Amino acid sequence: MRPSLLRIGPATAFWVVVALQVLGVLSFAAVKEIGLRTGREVVLATVPVDPRDLFRGDYVVLRYEVTRLENCFLGVGSAVYVPLRERDGTWVASGPPADSFEEAVVRGDVVLKGLISQRARSSCDVTYGIESYFVPEGTGRSIEQARGKLKMRVVIDGLGNATIKELLLP
Repeated sequence: MRPSLLRIGPATAFWVVVALQVLGVLSFAAVKEIGLRTGREVVLATVPVDPRDLFRGDYVVLRYEVTRLENCFLGVGSAVYVPLRERDGTWVASGPPADSFEEAVVRGDVVLKGLISQRARSSCDVTYGIESYFVPEGTGRSIEQARGKLKMRVVIDGLGNATIKELLLP
C-alpha cells in the first residue's frame, strides 16, 4: 500500500493563502518600524517641487542636497552608498559615493543607500526612496513656499535604507 499524501481541503487552502498575505504585510510594516526605532536620525536639507497631484492629493516632491553628487562614475541603475557627515545641523555628503557599503563607512559617520537615476560626465543624480512626502490637504502650496529652508528628519537603518520621519518647517 502507498502512504496517503497530505490532503488539504479548499477551505484550509484559502485560510493558508490569507494567512500568508497577512504575514507579508505585517513583516513589511515590522521591517520599517524596526528601522525607525533602531536607525540613526539625520536632518537633510531639501528643495520641494510640484506640490499637487490630482489623483494622490497634496504631496511634495523633494530634491535633497545629497541628490546631485560629484565624482560619481557608476552607471545609471547602480546601487550607490553615500557617506554622510553632520555640518551646521544638517547632514551632507562627506566624499564621493561608493559602490559598496563597507567602502562608504570608512568615509562617513552614516551611510545612505540610493540608486543612480541620471549621469552627466563626472556627476550623477541619486534617488533614495524618500523623494515624495504626503501632506495634509491644502498645505502643499505653503510648504512649497518654504523653498530653500525646508528640512526633513530621516532615519537611516544599519544597511543605509532611509525612511522619512518628520518634515521640519522653518
